[in-house]
Amino acid sequence: MKSVLILCLLFFAPFACLNCLAQNISTDQLLIRAFKLAHDPSKSDRSSEQIDSVEHYYSRYLANAENSDTNYSLGLFLASDYYASKRDSEKEEKLLMKFLKQELPIQYSITLEIDLKPRNYFVRVNERLAIIRLKQKKYAAALEFMQNIQDKSLSHFCGNYHLTIEPKRADLVSDIYIGLNKPDSAIDVMLPYIFNEYNRDLTQFNKKLIQLLSEKYGAEKVRIETEKAFREFYGTVQHSNDTILKKDYYVNLFGTALKITKLSDDASKDDELDIIRTYSTVLWESNFYKQLEEE
Repeated sequence: MKSVLILCLLFFAPFACLNCLAQNISTDQLLIRAFKLAHDPSKSDRSSEQIDSVEHYYSRYLANAENSDTNYSLGLFLASDYYASKRDSEKEEKLLMKFLKQELPIQYSITLEIDLKPRNYFVRVNERLAIIRLKQKKYAAALEFMQNIQDKSLSHFCGNYHLTIEPKRADLVSDIYIGLNKPDSAIDVMLPYIFNEYNRDLTQFNKKLIQLLSEKYGAEKVRIETEKAFREFYGTVQHSNDTILKKDYYVNLFGTALKITKLSDDASKDDELDIIRTYSTVLWESNFYKQLEEE
């Protein structure tokens, strides 16, 4: 009997020790290990498959962390991100909703390789909840989440980042309006971004917009009005003490003044005709016009 007991102790002791190690890890360390495992598994010390799993660390973090912890909001966001990658929308949604109950802007004291600044988390959380509600066909709730951040932009080191993210956000909001049977609102939110082709393929975006416009005005009128607007694009000048500071160019399409986003500075700034030719090329070679021609 004694020998059996000794054998049992020898067999279970390593697991008990591993469990003790897990028990003694601080919540901050649990969060750091979970994040590093999720984003770079090669950096982890895999002494046990169970203990070194991302699921294990995030589960233990959520079970032991408290609202008062400095890094709690960050932990909720990172854990929600992990469950989103696992397509566990129920856990993702629960953690995101819990995040919104925390004090903002979020605070944290640990350093991780994340490109988000503290004030960006609130924006991302609302966007993700809007996507979840959209998939659930809860369109009014989805719109409410997007309205929470309508005046909030993402802070980013890249000055042109907004040219990429804004059409994406407009695309999401337009889907919500379509679900609410408000096609005019969907058109209004999409139109300003038809020329924002910076680092983003707008093919599907523009196809959806052209379909909405065609359903409202008719395909032929959409083509005629677009070509007329392109031929009549115009510039506005900002002055200071009789000196031209800046000149922006616009088209007036279906009653909306749309700024033409020029992606290069090939034209001479002193040659007005060269500038006009450059902007004209942007219009006629735009993805929006190419999709219109294919209709």
